[in-house]
Amino acid sequence: MGYRTSYLRWINEHISQVYSSVNGLKMLELGNQVIRPDKKISETTGKAYFTRLGYEHTSIDLNGLDGALVKDLSKLQDFSEYKECFDVITNAGTIEHVEPYEAQHTAFLNVHNSLKIGGVAIHIGPDVEFTKRGHCQYYYDLPFWHNITENSDYQFLGTTELSRWRLYAVKKTGNGFIDADKLHSKIHVLPGPIGGMYIDGKHKKDKNRLKN
Repeated sequence: MGYRTSYLRWINEHISQVYSSVNGLKMLELGNQVIRPDKKISETTGKAYFTRLGYEHTSIDLNGLDGALVKDLSKLQDFSEYKECFDVITNAGTIEHVEPYEAQHTAFLNVHNSLKIGGVAIHIGPDVEFTKRGHCQYYYDLPFWHNITENSDYQFLGTTELSRWRLYAVKKTGNGFIDADKLHSKIHVLPGPIGGMYIDGKHKKDKNRLKN
């Protein structure tokens, strides 16, 4: 999906609700995210941008581009080494592409297990109410996100709509996490490409990079 400047600003504002400084914080970025062209930001990838801010940054993506580690969000074993490892985790247009359907819960559980108690998770995902169709098969809405928060050990930090995408932030307060049936009950399954558009990442990432 990639970051817009407005997304980065919102992410930084909500992380600052929990941490007074990001220097040295461990961040996990789901997907090898690019940054939409913007004259105010010289970096072209999330890894470069967040590393400059002072994070110890790790990105994971099946495409393995730009230093991303090859990890599969549909597999719990791929994230066993990350148990309560990260202070911040960002999911920017990534989990909605995880297949099969049953692995939607696995992907969100991988985020939960990898996040430290007291850490912040930022989700940016397609909302069935206003995001353009055809992006993927799995869409969410505000009741979906609140359902996870209310049935997990999370503190709600904030949400908004930006550029027809839903942004949602929580702080982890314990190890309890919503069960699969409850999480799946709020997902909207719509006709769309299996795995989503540009699943290999290359075409879209090349298109969105800043030109030198």
